[in-house]
Amino acid sequence: MEKSNWLVGICRVERRLTRLIPRLAMTDTVVLLSTAHVASMTPPSSLSPREDDVAPLPCALPSLLQLLDFPTTKALADTLLVHPNTRREAIERDRRVTFFRGKEVRKCFRNNYGNYTVEDIGHSLLTHGFIHKSRRIKAPQSSPQTKAPLSPYPYLDIDETNQTFSEDGVYTWMYEGSSALRNLASLSFFALLCMGVLYPVWPAWGQKMLWDSGVTVALTTGIVLVVRFMTWLCVWLATGQHVWVLPKLPLLHPTYTVRSPANSAAKTSWVPRAAVVFILVSVVIMMWNYPPPCASAKKGCVGFGRKLIKEAYRGTLLQRFSQEEKDFAMTMFRILQAEFKKVKKMADFLRGRKGMPVRQAIEMGKRVEFFRGDKLGKFLLNNAVAERYCPTPVTDKAQALEMGKLLIQYGFIHRSNRDERNKKVLQPTQDTSFVADGYYTWMYDGPTTFRNFLTTLLIIGFTGLVCYPIWPQWIKVVVWYCSVTFLIFIFVFSLVRVFAFFILWLVGIEFWFLPNIYDDNLGVIDSFKPLYSLRSTDVSERKYRAIACVLFIAMCVWIAQQPTDFDEYMELTKQFTDDIYSGKLIDDMSQQQRDSIDKMKIPDLEELMKDDASDIFAEKDEDAIFDSYMDAKYFSEDGEDIDKEDL
Repeated sequence: MEKSNWLVGICRVERRLTRLIPRLAMTDTVVLLSTAHVASMTPPSSLSPREDDVAPLPCALPSLLQLLDFPTTKALADTLLVHPNTRREAIERDRRVTFFRGKEVRKCFRNNYGNYTVEDIGHSLLTHGFIHKSRRIKAPQSSPQTKAPLSPYPYLDIDETNQTFSEDGVYTWMYEGSSALRNLASLSFFALLCMGVLYPVWPAWGQKMLWDSGVTVALTTGIVLVVRFMTWLCVWLATGQHVWVLPKLPLLHPTYTVRSPANSAAKTSWVPRAAVVFILVSVVIMMWNYPPPCASAKKGCVGFGRKLIKEAYRGTLLQRFSQEEKDFAMTMFRILQAEFKKVKKMADFLRGRKGMPVRQAIEMGKRVEFFRGDKLGKFLLNNAVAERYCPTPVTDKAQALEMGKLLIQYGFIHRSNRDERNKKVLQPTQDTSFVADGYYTWMYDGPTTFRNFLTTLLIIGFTGLVCYPIWPQWIKVVVWYCSVTFLIFIFVFSLVRVFAFFILWLVGIEFWFLPNIYDDNLGVIDSFKPLYSLRSTDVSERKYRAIACVLFIAMCVWIAQQPTDFDEYMELTKQFTDDIYSGKLIDDMSQQQRDSIDKMKIPDLEELMKDDASDIFAEKDEDAIFDSYMDAKYFSEDGEDIDKEDL
């Protein structure tokens, strides 16, 4: 018990020292006790070592760990990142990360790391924040029925209890590598972009060089793809395994991947491979003896390919096609474009204000809108206006489902699956069929012309308001008059609206003109609907209406008996309105002061003489005050002393 308590204390001291390491400015070597070695130590009560205490552990670390300085650790991290086995992909807390195992450090350096040990390197990477230790967790399942993981990558989580380095641990990178290469690539990209903008003014040899480079890159890419496919085909025909060269093209690592068929029967069966070999041999023999019936293929397929490459470098490849072939290609393109426009017209109608109702859900962390397949069929069949927007007439449910297939084909919607535990969560699926009981998510937001127009007006209006100080005077006057008129209209409209409600409320009717005009939860158009609302008041409001009626009549009689006061009120209202339009309501300076605000004031001779006279009088007054003060304070006392001595 005493030993375990002492070990806990040592571990706490070690954890605190580990937290203080970044504050030590990385000047001297920092020495820490390793956890594995602490476990083999004895408590202070018996310091003499014993055989069972000093026995080496399988993964025991040295008792002293050397903390490398930051530049050295950064260089070692860059070297580790180049090694392919130290950049394995995983999912950690809903984001994709790269990780490696501790033993990869030893494999990477191959004992060529100087006086540093593997534990020193790992400890320095942890301390300086290049990596953190993680632990493997069970992958979450997409649904309880399928029991399939959401991602093919392994799942990790941060190990918050143990952040020490060991060769059997898993460590996640928090460092993306040196940014010098990325900065160089960004600068090169921007330089090429600027050069591409100036392409029309390039010399002829520059344009020819760029064209030849583009053709070379295209031919190289095609050759690499053909070699990849032929390699896979040959290996599959020979062994039944799937071997792909450069599977993550254009990335160069890994170099290849080997995957055996999941079904063992498919691996041992040779009938499909024999059939493929027979078909390929037949096609090759046919093409070798009977080349394509083209004018340029008299020398066979090899000569035809050479001529195509030469024409590609000369830029005359498209000239080998006849005008009829070009017209046929353009006709097919126009047909496909016309069909796309018809489907887009239907999608615009479905996504418009009078379109099909949709529901909202969460898919891949984003809010989306979805609908059920049979809802589309019912909407198209029951809506008389929808027939004008559909590519073909819709008369039954099967034709309505065909419209849904067109929407999927042209990428306006995609099929999703609902989560059984939470129906507000959707998961995309690879299924491209359109069925009545399926759920489909919109990937198209509808026509954007009106929104782009409003956005443009907003940008122009904001820019104009920012430039208000440099507007001409007449535009400022126009804006001022429009603003004042709008405010007066809103005030009069609200006053008349309330007055009409009050008069009809006195007779037992609740009448509101544009009852939703001030509702912030409604849109602009819905705020003007309905035009008015009219209903009878409750019986319990009779006494309130009677009291209000008496007060209103009394106020009207008082106003009628005060004609002079009412005329003065109307005159003040008129003057108030004139002051608002003229901009004098809150003006605190006269027009003369406003005109001469930027003029320099130069005093005349009379003002200068007055200032000099006032300064002279001020100096005389100050001297007189000083003399009187000195006489009263000192000289009067001396005089009294002299008089006493004389006496």
